[in-house]
Amino acid sequence: MRQVKMAVIGAGIWGENHAMALSTYPTVELAWICDLNAERAERLADKVGCRWTRSSPSSPRATSRRSGSRPRITLTKGHASR
Repeated sequence: MRQVKMAVIGAGIWGENHAMALSTYPTVELAWICDLNAERAERLADKVGCRWTRSSPSSPRATSRRSGSRPRITLTKGHASR
C-alpha cells in the first residue's frame, strides 16, 4: 500500500487532534509538524514520531535535526492569511 506524506501546520489543540488522527491511518506518513512555538512543535512531533520545524518551510533553517532534510509544503492562496 502506497503512503502519502503529510504535514500538520500548527501544533495547537486542533493541530494535535489532526496529527493524532493522521498518525493512525496506514496510508499516511506524517512527516512534519510545523509551529512557531518550538517546544509545542517538538512535543507533538515526539508524540506522533515525526520531524518538526518552527521556521517557514522555505527557510534554510527549516531542517530536521534527525535527517537534515527540508519539508516541502504547499499552501493554498489565502490559507495562512489573516
